[in-house]
Amino acid sequence: MFDTIAAIATPPGIGGVGIIRVSGPDVMSIRGQLFPARKTWQPRYVYYDRVIVPESGVVLDEGCVVYFQGPHSYTGEDVLELQLHASPQVMQSVLSVLLGLGIRLADPGEFTKRAVVNGKMDLTQAESVIELIHSKSVYAQRVSLAHLRGSLFKRISLLRAGLMRYMEQIEGSIDFPDEVEAVDRVAMIEAIEKNVSDLSHLLRVQDFGKWIQGGVQCVIVGRPNVGKSSLLNALLGESRSIVTSIPGTTRDFIDAQILLGGVMFSFVDTAGVRSETTDVIELLGMRRIRALIRSSDVVLWVVDGSVPLQPDDYRILEQIKRKARLYVIANKSDKRQRVDLSNLEFKKNTRIVAMSAKKQHGLEALKEALRHDFVERLERLDVSLMCNVRQVAALRLVRDQLKHLLAQYALGAVDDALSIDLKGAILKLGEVTGDDVTEEVLDGIFSRFCVGK
Repeated sequence: MFDTIAAIATPPGIGGVGIIRVSGPDVMSIRGQLFPARKTWQPRYVYYDRVIVPESGVVLDEGCVVYFQGPHSYTGEDVLELQLHASPQVMQSVLSVLLGLGIRLADPGEFTKRAVVNGKMDLTQAESVIELIHSKSVYAQRVSLAHLRGSLFKRISLLRAGLMRYMEQIEGSIDFPDEVEAVDRVAMIEAIEKNVSDLSHLLRVQDFGKWIQGGVQCVIVGRPNVGKSSLLNALLGESRSIVTSIPGTTRDFIDAQILLGGVMFSFVDTAGVRSETTDVIELLGMRRIRALIRSSDVVLWVVDGSVPLQPDDYRILEQIKRKARLYVIANKSDKRQRVDLSNLEFKKNTRIVAMSAKKQHGLEALKEALRHDFVERLERLDVSLMCNVRQVAALRLVRDQLKHLLAQYALGAVDDALSIDLKGAILKLGEVTGDDVTEEVLDGIFSRFCVGK
């Protein structure tokens, strides 16, 4: 953490502007060597200058340079940002010169890690940086920005501070019984019961967080030649899947994404399922389809509405009828309808949509159903409640620890025993905010970042 580090902060490739970021104690020295003609520097001002190789005086490029004086910078250290022409050759040449001056190449996420260590942001804000970079939808962007502004940190810190007050009073009354009065156990238990209720609510809505960050996973299933590929093409508004009258055209999975109301929906068009096949590739594909069905958020079961249900339709139904979110697509509505779905047993929230994927009849009804079931529910949520996988795991342990405390209290446990659970919950909350986090956890978090961030 005492080295001066440098990295290219913009994506590789050819473009108008490429940024190299330098941070650490040697920034002022490096600045003077790269720009020897410039004698005055005012922090946070943009200067236009030439980048010079110190030993030879060769000009590598010319562009804008900004000096940020610590602690008023992203990392809290002295920072230099070079805004040059985004040529891979220029970027690598300048970076090589910097490394030749004794600067170390930054590790993935090291700039943001230094920002956390130097108190410029908490751990939830740091994680929101990488989530914002990878956001795929409007809602993912909103969640990341809310966390970046510290909304999740404030919630967790408030909960942690309340538990800390009770633990401090318990331990103070044990160590100094004549000076610190015993904790009001009734008030403490009421507060902890509310904490457990709040945490349970927060954890219940995390499925929505999965949809926000990763998108809604939708798998399209059905027997061959019912119109699965036509449905995918209609949803996308372009031809991604091959459509023919020959059964079994789709042999592998085709996936694509669309945005509906600011939420990303990922659709997977699977191979047609038929029981009589002996084709090894098809058999392997069917096993993968079953795995996709299990992991999906939504199953779109496509049937041919112009013919009665076939034996393969019923076999597919056995695999999917227990899914919480099932859409039955009665396709080919432009033809005379002969399919009968009235005798089938579905869960009450199953949707049946009649449509013609070929002529796009009923397409808007399907999209509106998806919007209603997912987008409208997200609009009613407080996005600051959304957490990533690491945070959810920690908060689940906090809730379990507090539940154990309540159970111990019901059994008549003494204050010493209750303080053990309080300490465990407080430590876990500290892992979320970064107040009590190990170096191993930090390394794991920042390894997901790109070099230069």
